[in-house]
Amino acid sequence: MPEGRRGLGPYEAKRDFAQTRAPADWSWPGRPTQPGLFPRFVIQEHHARRLHWDLRLEAGGVLRSWAVPKGVPARPGERRLAVEVEDHPLDYMDFQGAIPPGNYGAGEVVIWDRGYYAPSAMTRDKVTFAAMGDRLNGAYKLVRVDGKNWLMIMLADGRTLEVTPLAQSLTELTIDAFLDKLASSEPAPGGGSASALAVATAAGLVEMVANLTLGREQFAAVEADMKAVAAAAGGLRSELADLVSRDTEAFDQVMAALRLPKGTEEEKTRRREAVQAANKGAAEVPLRVTTLAGEVLALARVVGEKGNPNAITDAGVAGRLALAGAEGAGLNVRINLPGIKDEEFRHRAETEVGRNLDLATKTGAEVAAIVERRMTQG
Repeated sequence: MPEGRRGLGPYEAKRDFAQTRAPADWSWPGRPTQPGLFPRFVIQEHHARRLHWDLRLEAGGVLRSWAVPKGVPARPGERRLAVEVEDHPLDYMDFQGAIPPGNYGAGEVVIWDRGYYAPSAMTRDKVTFAAMGDRLNGAYKLVRVDGKNWLMIMLADGRTLEVTPLAQSLTELTIDAFLDKLASSEPAPGGGSASALAVATAAGLVEMVANLTLGREQFAAVEADMKAVAAAAGGLRSELADLVSRDTEAFDQVMAALRLPKGTEEEKTRRREAVQAANKGAAEVPLRVTTLAGEVLALARVVGEKGNPNAITDAGVAGRLALAGAEGAGLNVRINLPGIKDEEFRHRAETEVGRNLDLATKTGAEVAAIVERRMTQG
């Protein structure tokens, strides 16, 4: 494992932060990383003078970084040159955008993949890890050849992947492309992502009804309520859109943990811990969806009761979608719980999902009754 915090002097020396959007504020020692068992990684597609991919691993309070000119290895046994570059700040994990001409690394930066990794060795000259991302998902080794030149090798238990430019999160896909992924033989995205999308769509409809009510003289009495609903629904829609991808990422982490080596007792222990942590993550994402579905339903009830009557059916569709999404997410919570050994966690999740679904069912019925009444009244 890395010893202590690494330095960022070379990173700062190469950049004019008055001109570039690249982050200048790095993390301090002891700053907490992403919750969970594993550190994070990111691969950024960098359209600089020559197209290359930048691999960055969270370690020692910074991002250890390599430029991979031909992209990461795509098949077991394949080797690619990886040139070690200066450590980057943790905030660079989320960076994408244009670096202006005349600045170091000028060109467009796009996040190609990101996720978590389980290191089994990390020294000055060798890094071995299991990656758990959307694309990089398997076992890899980085070995120093000389100076800054390393080899990145995909190990035999890695998954074959295609290295093609411009990765997209699920919510960045066209509807057709998302449906194609959903219909493919791949197990993810599946019902969990579809459930999160259903609730996100419901939140969007609630926000629309509120916006169709705002600014109209006949609804002046509910202006403040509609502003509050629109703001809350927008926040929920954003979080739920993120959960669409996170559900698939959580599934991929389970699969990656199951592929970890188990030849020695130490490897068996690490694999067992990784599987348990990944199973918890796979339950926590849909559990969060059930919670947010209840909040969306509560807002649907408000716009159903007070919103523009010309959009009353949109409030009704929002209620039905949110309830369906809650029920689908609940199924995904329940399917993951038997594999979790932590009884306290399992009991908490079972209690919470039951409570959330009871509330969603009750509120969904109220929304349906309100919509029916207002439609009948005309």
